[in-house]
Amino acid sequence: DALLGEGGVVEKYSGELTRDWFDVFVVKRIGHDKDVQIRQGKNLLGISYDVDLTNVTTRIMPTGEDADGELLYLPELYIDSPNLGNFIQPKWMHLPVSEAKEVTKGDDKKTKAQCYAAMREAVQAEYDAGCDLPTVTLKVDFINCAETVEYAQYKALQNIYLGDSVRVIARRIGVEVSMRMTAYTYNCL
Repeated sequence: DALLGEGGVVEKYSGELTRDWFDVFVVKRIGHDKDVQIRQGKNLLGISYDVDLTNVTTRIMPTGEDADGELLYLPELYIDSPNLGNFIQPKWMHLPVSEAKEVTKGDDKKTKAQCYAAMREAVQAEYDAGCDLPTVTLKVDFINCAETVEYAQYKALQNIYLGDSVRVIARRIGVEVSMRMTAYTYNCL
């Protein structure tokens, strides 16, 4: 918990935990960006993916507070995501915006127009953070070309290690992404 838990060392210093036989280190990032490609017809054996739509939001209704303490809605009521058309029906979310409080008296006056602008900015921040995109998990099975006879002279260029980024290209199913290696299996014999 002290290393990986909530409020632990990894979260506090926003890094990743790496270790060898005797030491533990917190670094900004494990691994490197490699120019290795995993391609269909070259070294890709299989690919499986899972699309999670549980936290996707495509329509946000922000609310603030007017001078009387009542809920303040936008004139258009809600703001749709640019990705709304990618889904069968909209998924709603209510977003209370604490900065959108109308103040008519004092030095910190805030008009309804300023409240509307704050509400729109809060919604745009949610969309920029990716709340309208599903979480996609890919599992890629491939042959490490560095271990084959044909690539023996390129072994140093083809090896990848934990944390390294590689390009995965499977045009037949429309996948072209950059992924990090997070786990591997090997035959010790």
